[in-house]
Amino acid sequence: MFRIVARATLAGALLGAACSKSRSPRTEPVAGRPSPGAHLDVAGGRRGAAVIDALVAAPGLADVRHLDLARNALGDVGVRALLATPKLPRLTTLSLADNGLGPDGAIALAADPRLASLTTLDVSQNPIGDRGVAALAASPHLKGVRILGLASVELTALGAPAVAGFAEVAELDLRDNQLGADGVAALVAAWSAQPPARLAALDLSGNRAGVAGARALAAAPLPGLRRLALSDSRLGRDGVVALTDGPLVARLTDLALDDDGLDDDAVAALAPAAAVERLALAGNAVTAVGVRALAATPRPALRALDLGGNPLGAEGARAVAAAPWAGALVELATRAAGLDDAALAAVVAGAPRLVALDVADNPISDLRPLDALAALARLDVSNTRVDGPGLAALVTARADSLIELRAAGLGAGPAGATALAAVALPRLTHLDLGGWGLGDDGARAVAAASRWPALTSLALGHNQIGDAGARALAAARGLGALRELTLTGNQLGADGARALADASSLNALVHLELLHNPIPVGAVAAPPWPRVVVLSTGTPAPPTAPTPDAGVAPPPGPAKVELFDTARRPIDAALLAELDAALAAGTTRGLRMMGHTIDLAAVQAVLALPHAHVLEVLDLSVAPLGEAGAKVLAAAAPTGLRELRVATSKLGDAGVAILAASPRLAGLRTLDLSDVGLTAVGMRALAAATFRDNLERLDVSGNRLGEAGLRLLARAGLRPRELFLVDVDLTERSLSELLAGPASLRLEHLELRDNDLGPDVGKALTRWPGAISLRWLGLARTNLGDRGARALAAGGWDHLEALDLTEAGLGPVGADAIAAGRFPALRYLDLRDNDLSPDVEEALATRWAERVKL
Repeated sequence: MFRIVARATLAGALLGAACSKSRSPRTEPVAGRPSPGAHLDVAGGRRGAAVIDALVAAPGLADVRHLDLARNALGDVGVRALLATPKLPRLTTLSLADNGLGPDGAIALAADPRLASLTTLDVSQNPIGDRGVAALAASPHLKGVRILGLASVELTALGAPAVAGFAEVAELDLRDNQLGADGVAALVAAWSAQPPARLAALDLSGNRAGVAGARALAAAPLPGLRRLALSDSRLGRDGVVALTDGPLVARLTDLALDDDGLDDDAVAALAPAAAVERLALAGNAVTAVGVRALAATPRPALRALDLGGNPLGAEGARAVAAAPWAGALVELATRAAGLDDAALAAVVAGAPRLVALDVADNPISDLRPLDALAALARLDVSNTRVDGPGLAALVTARADSLIELRAAGLGAGPAGATALAAVALPRLTHLDLGGWGLGDDGARAVAAASRWPALTSLALGHNQIGDAGARALAAARGLGALRELTLTGNQLGADGARALADASSLNALVHLELLHNPIPVGAVAAPPWPRVVVLSTGTPAPPTAPTPDAGVAPPPGPAKVELFDTARRPIDAALLAELDAALAAGTTRGLRMMGHTIDLAAVQAVLALPHAHVLEVLDLSVAPLGEAGAKVLAAAAPTGLRELRVATSKLGDAGVAILAASPRLAGLRTLDLSDVGLTAVGMRALAAATFRDNLERLDVSGNRLGEAGLRLLARAGLRPRELFLVDVDLTERSLSELLAGPASLRLEHLELRDNDLGPDVGKALTRWPGAISLRWLGLARTNLGDRGARALAAGGWDHLEALDLTEAGLGPVGADAIAAGRFPALRYLDLRDNDLSPDVEEALATRWAERVKL
């Protein structure tokens, strides 16, 4: 969670520093009115140009100096509406990221003299292209911009030189564009003619700069540059050598080289970067050897180090602890690095001054060594084996220092929440208890917490919380400072959603996220301004393809085995005899034994039946199997089993590893591991699974895989024809890596819904060679938008039979592109909950008739 220098921190600093510095308890907006000099944040509502009408009508608008309108689907029309208002305040900070702006929107911004006070401008994730960037750079009104966000704006090598027009920029974000080595070289050449004297921070991650780009940067005239991010730049060892062949690296204080294909030799080549204070090397192939090479160079200033997603193991942890700079570290990330309890204890002993520690996705259970970290303020133990009492004991010991606690995926239940709520945490501002199995009782326990006065952000996703729990949270008296509340993936209906949206006791709340709950369309009215409610407008689809309405051709699906369903009956002698008789008679070859009341004894009894060996399908979803259940399955599962479903079964990484190693499961063709607590650690086990070569269908939805886990999936050697990646924190970068693997060419069914994928995913999918053979594509509840839809429609989808674009941020332009696109085999198209015009709906209905859902 605490990425030390890379995208979540360095890039965040590039775009958020001025905003965060401007905030204080006295200037935060409250629901209903922005306060003087406020930072007004109405990002994420996807409300279109209507947000401008509400903004103009808000009292106190003239006092706003920092305005965040990101992710509101404004488009060029909305930007013109913003600029047309005579009430436009004298802004110093403006964020319009991810709004569907094109070149014309950028040109309109560039022409408005009222923006001359801007010092921070973010137009990232908008397809403004080379023309839009050139207009902004040439504007006489934007010469005062010091912090500039141009990430993912479709900037190419041809447009790169224009960036040099921002002569006074101090912090520049150019992530995820299309520069390549030529673009980086062109930008450096432009800077040679017009040096950016103030430039101190530069992010070029995701531009595939490669060795040639690194060589150009090494010679760049950037004497003031102190922070550089080149993550996902395909550097490798040769790129690091090229980058260090010049004076630039020796001056850097922050350097991010995540996901750059670095090995131990590449790390050793970083010796010239001796002045770094913050170094990010996550997602590479660094071992203990590389850590010792890093330690061989004196680095007296090093204070923050990110080694997450590297195969460190216990030996690498000990190498970190033994490094001469370890004692001075204040931030350390070793997420998904194979650390056990002994390794954690060694790290803590070697780095006693840590303020921030990320040990998520590691098989650790004992947090007692952390008691020695007197200054610990930010901690991430998500998806570890820590239990509720262990966490409560730690936070009690560190109650006076903890500010952020991320503990998702621990499954501590209502008892764990009750224990945590009893601890006074006076400084805690951020708390993540996602995936704890709280239910309504756990939500009530959290709502009863009265000793967290500073808490501003609370995440309770994937916790089986229903309306009763939501009402308890809405009535909470001790959460008055809460600004952000996330309840994604629960069981809220209309009553719970309305209670939260209208909650008067949560009077500071400005962002309420209710995605992926069964909330009916229209159930929640617009909340008090400027509160944003982000929700799924309809019942979430099941893990397989959505069931079409009558008259709509269903998408293709595999033949099904007749299942014997226990239907929540008690697993007694009578039922076992009935099941065995059905197996013996051949009337069934599958068993569905779902439910949280199923215990191990019942599973063992079924597997011990005389005719259990004929089972081909076994569904144990929601049964609380855990590691013990995994051991039972691994030892006694029928060798003819072809389909195993263990969704929401609390397996965790250890349980998945046990299943992956079982020779009895070598014949599996379908495996459902959704919501089992799988992380990067478990993905390593899947990569070597006995069934790896036979698997045709894999579902890992709802697991917090992280960048490291998704990277492992891309490289695992698994070759399924059907892959489900619903709500796994998938990004465009990790998706591109997945599609780059040769195994992706076998895919026929790809489900990506409920991920924060932006418009660039459309281009990534159309460039993918496997697109031509894909039959089903799911992009529901993503941020595809019109730009992504246009890119998607331009692809070659000769065999695509089903396309799900439900609630994907499409407007008339994007839908019209889909209507005109080349989809010769399409039998099922879902465009519900998008902003379609009557003309476009008519065009869609004319072309596809009963095959389209609107």
